Amino acid sequence: MNPVLPKTMRPSIRGPSAHGGATRQHILAVAGPLFAAGGYEGITSKEVCTAAGANLAAVNYHFGSREGLYAAVLIEAHRRLLSRAALEDIAAGPGDARAKLGRIIDGLLEGMGSEGWHLRLFMRELLAPTPTLGAVLLQEVAPKLAILTALLAEAGGMAADEPRVARCFLSAFAPCMLLLLADTHLLSRVMGDVWQDPAALSRHLKTFALAGLDAIAAS
Repeated sequence: MNPVLPKTMRPSIRGPSAHGGATRQHILAVAGPLFAAGGYEGITSKEVCTAAGANLAAVNYHFGSREGLYAAVLIEAHRRLLSRAALEDIAAGPGDARAKLGRIIDGLLEGMGSEGWHLRLFMRELLAPTPTLGAVLLQEVAPKLAILTALLAEAGGMAADEPRVARCFLSAFAPCMLLLLADTHLLSRVMGDVWQDPAALSRHLKTFALAGLDAIAAS
């Protein structure tokens, strides 16, 4: 069963309208950086509408509530990191599972290497989660996890429901989570600039991930 967001967190769905769709996307684009800077509790619907040059009722009209707007912002942040459509394209594309996992790691690094409000919002949420985070991430992440675990299982010659596949997921993608959460400048001072050569970083992460899968499969 797919997780369902509470009613107040569900973005309002309106009939198709080019103007309405553009207004919704504009509000979303304005709200993202505002929430990333001020947090959920620090930003009001009025502030979002004022910054977007929109009517004060626009948030409720397009998103149902401030909670619905914030849920939409979190979903957009996750999509900017790595969208479900991109994952589906990789999974359905050419190459074996190992090559596809490599392209996914490349995509994650590309999403993390580009500065953007979505990264700041993720850091804020993971350090001080709001009630919205769990439900939104379950809704947005669950389909992506299904794709990733299927590829990991195939690459390692394992059944997708084996417990070791979940452990392989942690080992393969934990470095990406570290890079997502770490303060880039602090990490560079302590460990050296890991982003100095993105291509080398990508090769390194893929080598470790695939070698780990081979070791688990062999054991």
